[in-house]
Amino acid sequence: MVTHYLKIALRNLLKYKMQTAVCVCGLAAGFISFALSLLWVRHETTFDQFHPDAERLYLCCTDFGMDALSIAPWADTKLVPQLNRDFPEIERATAYVNYGEASVEADSVFVIPTMVDENFSEVFHVDILEGSPAFWHDPSQVALSRKTATDCFGDSPAIGRTVYDSDRQPLTVGAVVRDWPNSNISINVLQYDPILNGSEMNYSCTIVLKTAHEDTDLEAVVRRINEQYKGMSYHFQMEPLTSCRSTVYSVQQPVRTTYLKLFVGIGALIILAVLVNTCSFLAGRIPRRLRELAIRKVCGATNGQLAALLLTEFLSLLAMTLLLGFILLELIRPWFCELTEIDRHLTGEVAVYFLGLSVISIAAFLLIVWIFSRRTLQEHLRPSSRAWLPRLNLIVQFAVAFFILFCGTMMGRQLHYLSTTTDVGWERKDRIVINSYYNRPGLADRIARLAGVKHVCPDEHGMLCANDFAPMDIRWEGQAEGTEPLRTNHITARKEWMDFWRVELLQGHCPTAAEARQGQVMINETAMRAMGWVPEEAIGKRLYYADHVLTVAGVVKDFHISAPTVPVDPCVMVGREYKGFWSSMPDDILVACMPEQADSVCARINDIMREQDPWAEPVRTVTAVYDEQLASEQVLLRLILLAAGVCSGVALFCVYAFVTLVCEQRRKEIAIRKVNGATAGDIFGSFIREYLACLAAASIVAFPLGYMAVRRWQEQYVEQLPVGWGIYFLLFLGMAAVVTACVGGQVWRAAQSRPTDMLEKE
Repeated sequence: MVTHYLKIALRNLLKYKMQTAVCVCGLAAGFISFALSLLWVRHETTFDQFHPDAERLYLCCTDFGMDALSIAPWADTKLVPQLNRDFPEIERATAYVNYGEASVEADSVFVIPTMVDENFSEVFHVDILEGSPAFWHDPSQVALSRKTATDCFGDSPAIGRTVYDSDRQPLTVGAVVRDWPNSNISINVLQYDPILNGSEMNYSCTIVLKTAHEDTDLEAVVRRINEQYKGMSYHFQMEPLTSCRSTVYSVQQPVRTTYLKLFVGIGALIILAVLVNTCSFLAGRIPRRLRELAIRKVCGATNGQLAALLLTEFLSLLAMTLLLGFILLELIRPWFCELTEIDRHLTGEVAVYFLGLSVISIAAFLLIVWIFSRRTLQEHLRPSSRAWLPRLNLIVQFAVAFFILFCGTMMGRQLHYLSTTTDVGWERKDRIVINSYYNRPGLADRIARLAGVKHVCPDEHGMLCANDFAPMDIRWEGQAEGTEPLRTNHITARKEWMDFWRVELLQGHCPTAAEARQGQVMINETAMRAMGWVPEEAIGKRLYYADHVLTVAGVVKDFHISAPTVPVDPCVMVGREYKGFWSSMPDDILVACMPEQADSVCARINDIMREQDPWAEPVRTVTAVYDEQLASEQVLLRLILLAAGVCSGVALFCVYAFVTLVCEQRRKEIAIRKVNGATAGDIFGSFIREYLACLAAASIVAFPLGYMAVRRWQEQYVEQLPVGWGIYFLLFLGMAAVVTACVGGQVWRAAQSRPTDMLEKE
């Protein structure tokens, strides 16, 4: 019986090649997108959850009270002994500086270790595979992870081998430890650092603490810590280590977790659309098989046996889908692993997801086809050419395609606007910044002599360095009683800086060196509005910081010193000549290039810097750095457009295949229309009106949902591109044109056929 069902199923699938191909390709694309995005979400949400006491581990963060980017995953080493000594609620705190890279050059192995203190092994479990634990207290030894040891030395033993740090100092490999999966903390190379052993010296590091038990009142601990640092321009907060990947370490994510969850939903939409399409095709063939089904009923076949016959057909189609899905998986696996930074085999996990999707698909198929087939057979096996299911299928397909195309188009326009607009308040095109860390004597002069360099401005701030700016609390003239001071960014700036970045002055002037020494400053629009002023009123107003009095000499237009997802902070721009309080003395090198010369100038600057420091990080254009802040959105956009292409293709192929099937089923109707005098144009018009009506119904549903989704997505950006009505009109016209082309060929061919030929086939 099974063999018989299988033969019948394969015969029917091959008879309707176009419909079968559409279903197989669509389901395979939906399965792949859903399974891989779900795997990606799982990868991103399981960071640091493998630790035995993961629920008791917390990262100590420093919050400067400005925007989200001002929360840094580091603190001072002097905090560690206080946590271990004065807080019994904390079992142990550890400090480390996380680097963890390794490279092989010629016959030498160079490493950048993660520096740890002696408490690290008490907070985290590090499994030593080879060697001894002596490296925990010996700065001359390091421990390598198994993967790093293999990368550096191959299959040769690593214990006792020599590696070199960034200063070319030799270190001995004392142990090989087990690799950690999915962690924000690198243990590729571990080295004990005496500076982190609880000294009171101010030294920036990352601090992780383990509470005494799960029910520890951590909020009370944080309040007590902050009371000891009252009056400072920052305060501490604790973040669960298991959630740090999507919070303080979110910049390390290729795509934000919320975006990945969105793509999971898109994959589910694709599967739903194709599944409805598949069920509609399989159920829609029942009227063409009425004689076969009737004979089977007369011969004693039950409804269950008929359902089993249809189920065999669906299972055969599902088997083709899984085969194509695994072929696609092998083709895109290298690209996917590079994008997601997943370095393990995916086949097993994807197979589990495929199995789950297959079970759900089979259950949905049985429900839909059972209802449809039961209804058809119970109505005396009479076919209905006006069945509602095919039209509902088309509306669902069109609605999904409209929704994703609209969202993808609007996201693309928004991201292009952010990448090219000058409304961020400063000029980033053809600009390069060399970090102060690599600023050596004579470097600025050498860069100024390079071909393609227009202007060099040494000893100034780079623009995309929000964390380098110092926050301070400002009171102002006319401030209402009882109001809190305004937390502002303190930026060191002068006329050369303003001109280089083309920051626009709205009112007043940029203080000269003499005026800066007297405490004259500039503020941005956000600070001005927070103080309740307009530009004309702000000039000459007094600002108070501690016991210092500053005078507003100018108001500048708001400019974004961080990602466009972050609102502009209030800023006070102080001249570097003012010595009344601590001021960061910038010594970045700013380089303006000739048009289209920035990339070539970058390459030559990198050659110069490598001569001075082989470990120097490559210099990039400011445009590239700015675009990197939108990297997550750019990846999301590519995924959305890919999904939109799949959905649109599936929808259009569905229309084409469905029209082919309907034309075969309605040959008699078309023939009678021809005999009664209907022209090919009349027949084509009656068909196309039906599909355009489905298209209009889908747009009525999809466009409002798409608008709400896009507006909610745009709320995270300060600069938002409005949604114009033209985009709706163009998308509808474009889809209508494509649908007309798909429908036209099939219907026109059927309408041009002779009625006698069609009746003979019927």
